[in-house]
Amino acid sequence: MNDAEAIKMFGKGLLGIVIIFVVLSLIFGSWYSVGEGEVGVKFSKYGNEKGFSPNELSQGWGFKMPFRDRIITMPFRTQEIAFFGNAEARNTYSKIIPKDKNGINFDVDMTVRYQIDPSQASEFVEQKGAGLVAMEQLLATAARADSTRGVFGKYAQEDVPEERIKIALEIKDVLQQRINQEATGKLKPNFIIIEAVDVRNIAFNPKIEAAIIEKQTQKQVAERKEYELEQAIKDKEIAIVNANKTKEAKILVAQGEAEAVLVLATAKAEGIQKVNNAYQDMPLEYVQVKYAEAIKPTDKVYFGFDSLGGNTMGFLNYNDVAGLYSQGQMSTSN
Repeated sequence: MNDAEAIKMFGKGLLGIVIIFVVLSLIFGSWYSVGEGEVGVKFSKYGNEKGFSPNELSQGWGFKMPFRDRIITMPFRTQEIAFFGNAEARNTYSKIIPKDKNGINFDVDMTVRYQIDPSQASEFVEQKGAGLVAMEQLLATAARADSTRGVFGKYAQEDVPEERIKIALEIKDVLQQRINQEATGKLKPNFIIIEAVDVRNIAFNPKIEAAIIEKQTQKQVAERKEYELEQAIKDKEIAIVNANKTKEAKILVAQGEAEAVLVLATAKAEGIQKVNNAYQDMPLEYVQVKYAEAIKPTDKVYFGFDSLGGNTMGFLNYNDVAGLYSQGQMSTSN
């Protein structure tokens, strides 16, 4: 084989490699994939659809024109950006150093949780940039704005621990307002949603820290006294309730005893009344006979002493007297 033939063979082989490369590029470059928790943004370099497509691409596989279309993926799950001062940690920026209402600086560790509105991902990429980097830069700038620092500026340092939750909610609101100010052009408000703000570690001025400790101590003492007062009031109320229960129990016992006496007295009265009624219903003759039978023969009646003569009268047998009356042997003149 001469040199000409060798060059010709080499040219054919190179052409074949180029053709294979083009075919593979067409095959693999025609497909894209959008992962879970992501939304796709299509950008066309030329043609009738040049520029960013307003329609976001959902999760899954899809077809695109090779060499023309580019697919940019944007995560829409909750993200977190931190202001810790540790540059080595991912998504971490330097601490925020605000001033309190007295003009004294202090350090704050803060985290912000956020997410992008997936329906505005295309507009965001077109105007602000692609990926987490673009979102973090926007949030880092907003978090360091005067509006955020102004929230801390409304409080004295010694009040920050107690008002931590309130301060975090206020910062969340001003951050959202600050982000919405970037909603120009095709972007609409809430293209990034601030979900929560956490105010974490706070490094106070040493003198202020002593004042905070004293204030917290006084607060704990006051809370303890308030607790003791509430407990004393509860104990007193319990004692009153128990006393009332005891009093009510005694009243119930007395009422029960009185009712028992009344029942007994009523029964006795009814019994006496029934006996009396029975005697009233008996014949007179029967009563006289029973009365006479009840008197024993030995019973005597003492008529007393003779006051003038000093002599006593003899004993009279009452049975004899009754017999004389019944036989008519004694007269009223005697």
